[in-house]
Amino acid sequence: MWEESQLIVRTVCARLYAEGCNEIISLHDAIYCPADQVDHVYSTIMDEYRQRSMTPQVKIKVLVEPIIADLCPAR
Repeated sequence: MWEESQLIVRTVCARLYAEGCNEIISLHDAIYCPADQVDHVYSTIMDEYRQRSMTPQVKIKVLVEPIIADLCPAR
């Protein structure tokens, strides 16, 4: 897992930032991004892993913005 998280942070995220994709958050071996950037992030991950003869296990999950009222119920 350490190797994957380092690859994500030091290589994939660095490349995405250099390419102007700066609305991303990385956490360990995951990258969170807006829905309109998923394809670009996915292709970047695949490319960086392919360059190292590695095959990533990529899962795409849609995150729903929480409703404030659900998080902070009225007192």
